[in-house]
Amino acid sequence: MIGILNLSGNLNIMGHLKKYLSFTLSAVALFACKNLEKNEQPNVIILMTDDQGYGDFSVFGNPVVKTPNLDHLHDESIRFTDFHVAPASVPTLSQMLTWFDAYYVYINKLP
Repeated sequence: MIGILNLSGNLNIMGHLKKYLSFTLSAVALFACKNLEKNEQPNVIILMTDDQGYGDFSVFGNPVVKTPNLDHLHDESIRFTDFHVAPASVPTLSQMLTWFDAYYVYINKLP
């Protein structure tokens, strides 16, 4: 039980869930790449933007902004539409790469 307690004494279930999820996704990605020929590479593109809402693309009904290339990418892609970040001024990229929740890593440790 001590292994899953964070510094404040609360259960850190989400932290362990993120670790297991990252391990599982890594294993699935490696297993999926096993059958690729030597000259093939998996097509993985991660797009991240700042201050952009769901309705800011023309594919979602924006009448002003035209995004034909992103619309084409949207039509041929898998989308993760339920991704949330902490409402604080911390980089989303660091949270995504480290798998640490921005609230616990940055906000609680400010000087």
